[in-house]
Amino acid sequence: MRYKAIAEQIIEDIRMGKLAHGSRMPSLRKMSDLQGVSLTTTLNCYHMLEELGWILAKPQSGFYVSKPLTELATPELPQFKSQLREISPQESAISYRPGAYDPGPLGISQIAPELMPTETLQRSLKRGLKRLNLTIHAYPDRQGLHSLRYALE
Repeated sequence: MRYKAIAEQIIEDIRMGKLAHGSRMPSLRKMSDLQGVSLTTTLNCYHMLEELGWILAKPQSGFYVSKPLTELATPELPQFKSQLREISPQESAISYRPGAYDPGPLGISQIAPELMPTETLQRSLKRGLKRLNLTIHAYPDRQGLHSLRYALE
């Protein structure tokens, strides 16, 4: 697949500093002319690079080299202090079966199976699984859901 070879070359160019972070990528037409491939091949290459986090698509502007993951802001994690304390035998028993000792009214409730909309739930699950296709068995993109990132830009 030619687009993968082109993508690998672009990744190498980014790593070597030939393409600076934040710089604009050549347009689809220009890249297809430079590589001697079709627009579809170039588009597949750019989409692959975008999914891998090497470039970003900005609507009505084009594709740009993204910042490396090490430069992205990492959130500060709160510092917690652990403290040892004695627990009673009752607390110990509750910790082994937390649901069994829930003081709320829902902790002891259970719906009658004949009241469950089982067929409706099964249809909904099937529709959802069809929409997810094979992505349900894969790890998500490390930079987040592509459609959500696109919507937030």
